[in-house]
Amino acid sequence: MARTRVVCSVLVCLGLAWAPARAWAQTAAAPGEVDETEVSRAAEAEALRRAKAAALEPYRPVLAESVLLYVEDTRLVGRVFDPVEGWFAQVGGLSEGAGVAGGGGYRTRVGRAGAADARGLVSWNGAFLAGARWRSTPLAHDRFRLGAETAIERHTDQEFFGLGPHATQRFDSDYELDERRATMMVDVRVARWMTVGAAGGYTAFRLHDLSFDFDDEDDELDFDRGRDDPQVRQYLDGAIPGLDTRPTLADVEASIVIDTRSLLTAAGARVAVRHGWHHDVGATRHTFQSTQVDVQQFLPFWNGTRTLALAVAAERVEPAGGHAVPFYLQPALGGSRRLRGFDRQRFRDTSALVLQAEYRYDINPFVAGVLFVETGQVAPDWSRLRVRGFRGDYGVGIRFGYGGTVAVRSDVAFGGEGPRLVIALSGVF
Repeated sequence: MARTRVVCSVLVCLGLAWAPARAWAQTAAAPGEVDETEVSRAAEAEALRRAKAAALEPYRPVLAESVLLYVEDTRLVGRVFDPVEGWFAQVGGLSEGAGVAGGGGYRTRVGRAGAADARGLVSWNGAFLAGARWRSTPLAHDRFRLGAETAIERHTDQEFFGLGPHATQRFDSDYELDERRATMMVDVRVARWMTVGAAGGYTAFRLHDLSFDFDDEDDELDFDRGRDDPQVRQYLDGAIPGLDTRPTLADVEASIVIDTRSLLTAAGARVAVRHGWHHDVGATRHTFQSTQVDVQQFLPFWNGTRTLALAVAAERVEPAGGHAVPFYLQPALGGSRRLRGFDRQRFRDTSALVLQAEYRYDINPFVAGVLFVETGQVAPDWSRLRVRGFRGDYGVGIRFGYGGTVAVRSDVAFGGEGPRLVIALSGVF
């Protein structure tokens, strides 16, 4: 019986092995003959490829992308807003609070001396700028450049909540400020990544249309009548410099800028340090010095489509003995660029420090998204900054532009005294 089982098993195995071999023998082509099956498969594959090629259509960008590509290819933005010569348009460019401003001007070459332009801007709420400027052609193998500017500007809808880190929203005032300036400057490129500069000129200020609004009062108090109010008089007497004066300052400033950013990847750092001397040429006793330090670091990753941007900005004004710095020339935090979760110019004092971080990600070449967090503080002196005194906010935003230039920005800030919506025509840093 066992021998019979073994024989049966062998016969079954031989049958299973012989069946596919016979089938292969029936389909395989003899030497020198054409395999009709392989030819048929190749013909089918070729027909399929031809059908796919016939069905393919060229990529057609959507309307918005077509417009942006046209603007890029024709250099339309440069020709309209920054031409080498001729008429140009300008959008924005006034101080924060001016609202949407627009205008333009005319640029002309001044022989081999460079180019000069005259421009004018006006906003819907009455802010304006009228001025002229000149920039020389690069000199000494592109190492020196000279410039001059004169302008008359009105800053409208400016905010003042009081001085110091504990200013509250209860005291809220609006004012307008006229500024007239004339400046000459020189820039020297010491190295590819370093530029030093100097500037000098005169600046005159005139404060007007100041009004006060208290939360517990229904009517807005005009400045002149407000002095008769005990609450206003108690707050103002000797506390806020620059209310009754019209200073004219002789300004001298020195600066150094170190910029190691790459034009291709945007990786690197930018450090700018400025120190100014401002001498009151009248009798208003507003002589002071100013110092500004701005440090930025950019860390791209993920093939350059993501960037971690970090910034530290510190500012200080120091009055001479017996003098005071007008409140509208003191460092301020709050608004569209620093501490976006607070009202514009929410905190003022003679010293300020702000820390900012942004995670930027490219959605496409023309649109980018942003996640941000920031914190800052004002104080009478840098040495009096305290960890518990920092105010902060966080939020999300979107940027429209190209090549690292922001044309339109929209941010929503939470925390602080938010949420707040910010729409601006420039980047943060």
